[in-house]
Amino acid sequence: MQIHATTYGQSEMVSFEKRQMTIDQVFNVIILQLRYDIFYSDDEVDVTQVVEIPALELSVEEVLRSILSERLKYQFIGK
Repeated sequence: MQIHATTYGQSEMVSFEKRQMTIDQVFNVIILQLRYDIFYSDDEVDVTQVVEIPALELSVEEVLRSILSERLKYQFIGK
């Protein structure tokens, strides 16, 4: 399974107001703050799962690495 995020730079920083969120909420923060497009399969990603964000400000790559299980892969595709 792969998740694709269309981005300008995977080192861009994302700020969170709380450290526990659903994956869907995390994706929405990324989309709103960085204007990224995120594509995933509902069959493979449980977006209702609550995850722990390790810090309130992280790069988008650190966020994805921390919230996605090791069986899921993600890829940044530049515009």
